[in-house]
Order: sequence, then structure tokens, then C-alpha cells
Amino acid sequence: MRLSASKVMAIVFWDFKGVLLVDFLHARRTVNAAYYCDLLEKVRAACGSKRRGFPIRDVPLLHDNARPHSTALTQKTLAQMYWTALEHLPYSPDLSPCNYHMFGPLKEKLGGAAFRR
Repeated sequence: MRLSASKVMAIVFWDFKGVLLVDFLHARRTVNAAYYCDLLEKVRAACGSKRRGFPIRDVPLLHDNARPHSTALTQKTLAQMYWTALEHLPYSPDLSPCNYHMFGPLKEKLGGAAFRR
């Protein structure tokens, strides 16, 4: 019997200049509010180091309405960072920016690639 490869979720944060942070969430882990808030702090640090000269306050953040994104803890963290979450309508028929700008080129680049664990 051949076991299938375990899945790894990639969480990607980017801005208009490119990727800021990639985090890999391995099997049997979930994204909760505490985990997401820790990621936001890492993104802020990445902004400071990769985007010198750009402000890391008053940053507009576009994320969907997943539970970890909308909890009181996340809202408090965003307020402390002086970041604003842009409104994203639930079940919006519009294409998400990540579907258009990220996943198409990523599929083309990784198409047919095999990965080892």
C-alpha cells in the first residue's frame, strides 16, 4: 500500500512589490486567531526589513472573512499595529486578487512538479 503525501498549506502575504512572507502549515495544524496574529507580527517585521522607506503603519490589509481573520483578538492586533482590514464581502462573486495575481502564475510555474517530503 502506498501512502499519499501529506498536505502542507502555504500562507502567503504580499504587496505590490512582491512576496513579503510565506509560512508553511504542516499536517494536523490549524490556523486559529492566535496563530494568525503571530503571522501578522511576522509580516510587519518583514515589511520593516524588506520595504525600508515604506511606512509600516496605516497599512490596508485585504483578507477574507475566515474566522481567524475576524475575531476580537485579530481586530485588537490590527488596531495595535495601526493596520486596517479592508472589507471583503462574504461569498462575493468577484474574483479575489489572489486568485488572479497569485494562483495562475503559481500553477504555471509548479505544473507537473514533484515534491519530496
